[in-house]
Amino acid sequence: MEAGFDPDAYWRQTPRLFDISIRARIRVKEQDQQGRAWLAWHIAALPKMKRFPSLKDLLGIKRVVRKQTPDQIEAGLRRLFKMSKADWSARKDQRLKVTRSE
Repeated sequence: MEAGFDPDAYWRQTPRLFDISIRARIRVKEQDQQGRAWLAWHIAALPKMKRFPSLKDLLGIKRVVRKQTPDQIEAGLRRLFKMSKADWSARKDQRLKVTRSE
């Protein structure tokens, strides 16, 4: 009863099933305790930090990075260097000529 089980269910279980359910209940309690300890430690440690982490960092949310096509990468580089498509192609052709001559 103290473990949270129905007393009548005890008599319907085999000793093996009862052992499995008790071990599972113990594991859940240990995980709950570890979670509370983790929370307490972080609550105590956060005010001592020089730079407070963002909520996303604390929650462990990862930024989803989408894969880009070569055309998207080229367009991004052109925007970065503020070049038109014609200027970009001219520089690209110039680099190819230098590489081939070496």
